[in-house]
Amino acid sequence: MTTRRLVALLISILGASVLLTSCGQQQAKRAALQTQAGDDLHEIALIDGYYSSDINKAEHSLLGLAELYSGKRFEAVHGVEGTRALTHTRLYFLYSITQRTNAAAAQRLEALRLYRGAPEETEQERWTELLRAVEALDKNREVKWKPQK
Repeated sequence: MTTRRLVALLISILGASVLLTSCGQQQAKRAALQTQAGDDLHEIALIDGYYSSDINKAEHSLLGLAELYSGKRFEAVHGVEGTRALTHTRLYFLYSITQRTNAAAAQRLEALRLYRGAPEETEQERWTELLRAVEALDKNREVKWKPQK
């Protein structure tokens, strides 16, 4: 084989390798986007479940959100602790309504652990702030399992 043919062969092999690598990267990106879309749909379904008239579904959804927001996907997201604190505050409300006082107390402690508030705020002030935040958020969309005031 001549040098010219060898160089041409190497160039074509290199080109094919780059093309295959590029295709592989595109497939990986496409798969990542599909995974992201599936994760987003799962999160939306869990959020929608919270607003359901079925209190058991709402509990399952909140527990799912607490787990989701504690996972790898959200570990570097700024403000995720606040979102987790609100999720645990919502679980507190749910457990209070169903008279599961130990579970409600545990959710209150977890919410306060996650939400530190301002340094000068007392624990009770932080808790009041979380309760008000959940009540304000829940005014934007009807939470069907909650007793109407």
